[in-house]
Amino acid sequence: MRNVRGNSIYTSTMSFFSRHRQEQQGGIDLNGRSSILCQALGLFVLICLSGGSVAQTSVISTTDSGPSRWAPDNPQALDDKRPELNICAFEWKPYSYLDGDKVSGVLVDLVNAMDLPYRLRFNFMPLPRCRAAVKQGQQDLILYSSTPDPDLVMASVPVQYHISGVIVKAGSGHKHFTGLPQFSGKTIGVLRGNPIYKSLKHYEGVHWQLQNSGESMWKMLMRGRLDGAIGDYLSLTPLQVYRSGEVEFLKPALYATPIHMAANRSVAETLIPLINGYLKQSLEDGSVDHAYVKHGVEPFTIIRTMAVDFERHQQEKLREAGAFVGHN
Repeated sequence: MRNVRGNSIYTSTMSFFSRHRQEQQGGIDLNGRSSILCQALGLFVLICLSGGSVAQTSVISTTDSGPSRWAPDNPQALDDKRPELNICAFEWKPYSYLDGDKVSGVLVDLVNAMDLPYRLRFNFMPLPRCRAAVKQGQQDLILYSSTPDPDLVMASVPVQYHISGVIVKAGSGHKHFTGLPQFSGKTIGVLRGNPIYKSLKHYEGVHWQLQNSGESMWKMLMRGRLDGAIGDYLSLTPLQVYRSGEVEFLKPALYATPIHMAANRSVAETLIPLINGYLKQSLEDGSVDHAYVKHGVEPFTIIRTMAVDFERHQQEKLREAGAFVGHN
């Protein structure tokens, strides 16, 4: 894989808004039960968004409202006699997306580079349908899984984290996230329908501004109509204003959820060890970082460090809570 940044990531902010109409949003576990909430919220985020030897690939896009659409990336794929591996995905930049009839994305690149004994076929559909299809054996592999399932076997090597936090404009005076009280009297945007809002809205000192889409929320943030917005780290990094330091992601993150590839049990015994081995090697040789940079976002090394920092922060909070209970 080449370490190349697409020119599109340096276009204007408004161009970015038009390309990202389904941005993943997150929240904060206010009571310290971060593990359960992170898993549930990670799944909510996914649902809302409804060299070596390289395996030859074909792409099929299916939706609930239209016919299937198929186009081979490589004419030789039609003559490939290897068994077909059906891989379930959906439109979620930078991880997987359709560029015309060509399937692309960070995870797509990584899977394509694996030396698998299969002919690959990518199937794009809404996530609930995708997950159900893999569980039922109609699809073999799903690229995104955040919660254990008895019908699925998850890869043990994550190359994706959903990291959510509070984003503010530069010069806001906020350098770190210390808790919601620091936004007392301020207005924060949150995506309408996000279940985490139930645990946020009782903080009366914060004015919550419900948004119908990620696009409208980012517009209001950039225009100064919001003092902050709850959003995913990678949804902001391609912005020219973010790279130039005009907006900031406050650390530590509100939460960090690892996302795994997962296979139906019928193919998992063969497939999962191959995926784990390749992903482990790709992390070591820098291929994962290169794939992230190629698709216009920060290297995975930065993302993983943020996730580690989040876990360390959570452990510190638990120790402090334990010490407080012990003294009382």
